[in-house]
Amino acid sequence: HAPGDENTLTSRFVIDGRLCSSYEELLAAGGADGLIRQAPTAYNGVLYRAEALRKVGLPDERFFIRGDDLDYWLRLEQAEVRGVIVAAARMSHPTMYDDEFAVAPFLRIGWTAHCTGSALKNYCLFRNRAFCFKKHGRYRTLAIDLVRYPLFFLVNRRGDIRGLVFWVRAYVEGLFGVFGRERRFLGM
Repeated sequence: HAPGDENTLTSRFVIDGRLCSSYEELLAAGGADGLIRQAPTAYNGVLYRAEALRKVGLPDERFFIRGDDLDYWLRLEQAEVRGVIVAAARMSHPTMYDDEFAVAPFLRIGWTAHCTGSALKNYCLFRNRAFCFKKHGRYRTLAIDLVRYPLFFLVNRRGDIRGLVFWVRAYVEGLFGVFGRERRFLGM
């Protein structure tokens, strides 16, 4: 859960096509035994069996931050590794919702974009999304991002050309598998 809010989940889960963002919704999605059977979607509070790790390998350390859990989840899914979510289990982790924004809400398309006040987090998020979606053949999501983020910077951020250029550079680096440049945001 998010610190200070025991009902809000740190990360949202899609369970049987339904978005769950609260413990209440997660508990309702659980079966009679309180278990939700699907591949884990994040690292927070996840335990993996040794055979799953042998089958899928370790997380890709090149991601550095942001997106490593998405890549791992897609690898688990492709390897047909199933898991369970114990709906009643609780842990605390900082929420990511502070950096999620509706994209051009007047268009009523239901898209959200993530963007923080941190150049490092934004760079890694944008680069890693592009790399991950290309690597896993999620071309529809890549295409959506090519519309979503320009709309976000030009409409939501009212003509934020610097932000758009930053996104384009990071996204292109992700499409071409360029890693290691996040060090420039760490003073290395």
